[in-house]
Amino acid sequence: MFLNPQPGTSFWDELDVHHYKLWSEAREKHQRRTRELAQYRRESLTTSHNARIALLKDQLAQAADEKIRRMRQSQIDTAEADYARRIQELDIAMERADITAQPVAYGVIHIDGGLSDAE
Repeated sequence: MFLNPQPGTSFWDELDVHHYKLWSEAREKHQRRTRELAQYRRESLTTSHNARIALLKDQLAQAADEKIRRMRQSQIDTAEADYARRIQELDIAMERADITAQPVAYGVIHIDGGLSDAE
């Protein structure tokens, strides 16, 4: 990475600008990938949920005993609540997708062109 500060700016200012550009690009890519993955998971979850609900409703319709009907209705209610919770978790994950950056040190490293220990 070679930075050539513009007149009136310091090397550190240019470095901050360069870092911000890299961070912004990485953040956008991460958020896009997270949205795509969450959408895929949402579609998969919806498909399996619809199949589960269809099966439970079919079982409810076939049940003659009132206790079995209550049990089947309870299973449907539980499945709906589970689906809503999992969809909400996906929505929260999409909202929280971020990349953070913090400086870990400040300073300058000087590298000498001296002999290595191997020689």
